[in-house]
Amino acid sequence: MHGQLRKIKMANITQAIKWMRQGKKITRPSWDSNSYWTIVSITQRIIWADGTNASVHLNQLEANDWKIWEKVDLSKISVDDLMQELIKR
Repeated sequence: MHGQLRKIKMANITQAIKWMRQGKKITRPSWDSNSYWTIVSITQRIIWADGTNASVHLNQLEANDWKIWEKVDLSKISVDDLMQELIKR
């Protein structure tokens, strides 16, 4: 979205798995901006962005802050919108 940050929907692991089955990549706010999980369609393995197998920990299964990963093009976000988002956090 040009000039503004999109509101991100947070979800539990059940919804996050549905998103991955739809071909989407998932992440959590505490992860690096280029870190995400995705599913290998044939084997149904969960892998990291770099292709290594993901290890699922209990805290990840209990988390309610999963979201769809999207690469952000900072050149399309205004400085004011970015500052407002940082202030909220």
